[in-house]
Amino acid sequence: MNTLYVSDLDGTLLGDNAILSSFSKKILDELLHQGLQFTVASARSVVSMQAILKDLNLRLPIIEFNGAFISDLDSGRHEIINSICPSVVESIYKLILEFGCVPFISSFNGTEDCVYYQDVMNDGMLWHINERLTSKDRRLRSIEDLTLSFSDQIVCLTVIGHAQELLELQSAIIERPLRLCGSFLYPSNFA
Repeated sequence: MNTLYVSDLDGTLLGDNAILSSFSKKILDELLHQGLQFTVASARSVVSMQAILKDLNLRLPIIEFNGAFISDLDSGRHEIINSICPSVVESIYKLILEFGCVPFISSFNGTEDCVYYQDVMNDGMLWHINERLTSKDRRLRSIEDLTLSFSDQIVCLTVIGHAQELLELQSAIIERPLRLCGSFLYPSNFA
């Protein structure tokens, strides 16, 4: 019986600088060549993981967006898409707006991955957009009305803001009877 090994990226496989060290790459390459059944799981997107793991010969699909996509690392093709139910997307979107925030919406439109944004409400959102532009992230799309993206398979609504407002928003999301919906808070110095 073969054992499958799955590693997180940030804070586990990657160093503090979000880079796979040459030592780790060398050891992993050797183990993969010997038949190690290994893949990664992350909150990151396949686009981000392709840049970080580009020289690593991962034969198994990777888990991205906390399980929203199971994808081939090289091609970016999704094997499985666990999108959010459209009624849940609408409910969460309305709640986000009630809290005076505007989300980034990550989706698959049937052909390609998209990250839609509308208004830039704070420095954290501006930083996020600039990071996408700097890395030439082909998913980024400015849109006049975020609800136009609701016909896509939406996998994530990302809200960047101040800690207190995000904690209150998270509490409001948790109070709703939204099955199979997760909420994650990540600290940042940009919002």
